[in-house]
Amino acid sequence: MGFGERLKELRESKGMSQKELAKCVDVSDAAIANYENSQNYPKPTVLIRLMTVLECDANYLYQDYILKSNTREVSEEEYDIVKKYRKLNKHGKEMVRIVADAEFKCAEEYLMRESMINLNLFIPAFRSNGYVIFQNPKLIKVPATELNSHADFAVKIITNTTKPLLNIGDIALIKRCKVNHNEVGLFQIDGLVHIKKLYSYKGKVKLVPLNVNAQTIVVEPGMNFQTLGKVIGKLEGHFLE
Repeated sequence: MGFGERLKELRESKGMSQKELAKCVDVSDAAIANYENSQNYPKPTVLIRLMTVLECDANYLYQDYILKSNTREVSEEEYDIVKKYRKLNKHGKEMVRIVADAEFKCAEEYLMRESMINLNLFIPAFRSNGYVIFQNPKLIKVPATELNSHADFAVKIITNTTKPLLNIGDIALIKRCKVNHNEVGLFQIDGLVHIKKLYSYKGKVKLVPLNVNAQTIVVEPGMNFQTLGKVIGKLEGHFLE
């Protein structure tokens, strides 16, 4: 199975259209079609985004990319290495594989870091009636997908109060902007922080829970109420510290 076939299979297994995948990795619809038809191959930065969005093992797509994007024949130096490899005993071949795997991993990590962006991650503490967010965030590196790039900061989810939109362990992406009626946002009331859906109608403001078992908060006059930002989704891919 070639690169294009594997890419198409992974995309369809995620239930994504070519247009949806293209938007996630910031390329055109035609580019995805060309990748899947093996008419073209993605640049390393795009390839990293594809692996992140499709949650595939790096080797699954990356090795095909290396082999097929190289239009040259095997060089004399490469051929000499192959000849020497074939003459090695079992131990020697194993040592070559160990070194090659280690070097490949380093190259892969370098490409990943080159295509990553910095993001402040806040890890809150939970109180019985809300979150407390400390002032010192952790700086993390995240894949430079379109969604991740639009976030101003992130908050780690530590309770079930945001299910089913966000589960424990998820990283919520927050954009500092206005939150409209019926949108999910990050709000602060009297020092406690909540991720809830905003209900705002005829001067009445409520914070409605995403989990039916959680409590609705009615914003009363005199409360110190602040909108910290809108939840635009959850982190795509893994982050590096």
